[in-house]
Amino acid sequence: MAETRAKRAKKPTWRDARVRLESFDRQGLLELIQHLYNADQGNQAFIHKRLDLGGDLLEPFKKTIENSLFPSGIGRDPSVPLAKQAISHYRKTVGVGAGLAELTVFYCEVATDFGNRAGYEMPSYYNALCSMFEQAMKSIVMVPAADRLPFVERLKSVQRGVEFGYGVDSYMDWLLRKYGAK
Repeated sequence: MAETRAKRAKKPTWRDARVRLESFDRQGLLELIQHLYNADQGNQAFIHKRLDLGGDLLEPFKKTIENSLFPSGIGRDPSVPLAKQAISHYRKTVGVGAGLAELTVFYCEVATDFGNRAGYEMPSYYNALCSMFEQAMKSIVMVPAADRLPFVERLKSVQRGVEFGYGVDSYMDWLLRKYGAK
C-alpha cells in the first residue's frame, strides 16, 4: 500500500515523458506539437526560433506587454504581473540577448507613457517600472557591445520623459550611472 502511494506521489520527469513519447507515431508527435504550439505564445516563439522560421518573434510578447500596461477601456487598471509574465515567458522559451533587451526596454517605454498620460498614482506600478528599468540595463549588458547603444539611448529617453514623481527619474538616472550608461 505504501509503495502505491509513493508511486502516485512521484512527480513525472523527462524520462517518464520520453518513454511515453517513444510510443507515438509521426502523426501523433505532430499533433502533440501542434497542441503545444497552439497552447501558448511562448511555445510558438520557441518553435519558430528552433526551426529558424523567421518572422517577428517579439510581436506577440510586445502586444501582451502593451495591452497589460496600457489598457484600453474606461476604468481598466494596468496589469504589471501579466506584462512581466510575457517577458518571463520569452526568457524561458527563447533566451537572452537582443530580444530580451528589446522587451524590457519596451516595457519601460510603455509603462512610462501610460504613467505620464493617465496620471496613474500607484507607487507599486512605479516600483515595478524601476525594477524593470534595472532588468533592462542588465539585459543590455548581455547584448554585444556594438548593439547596445540604441537600447541605452531609448532608456535615457525614458528617464528624461518621466513626468511623474516618486523619485522615479532620479532612480533611473542612478541606474544609468551604475551600469555605465551616462
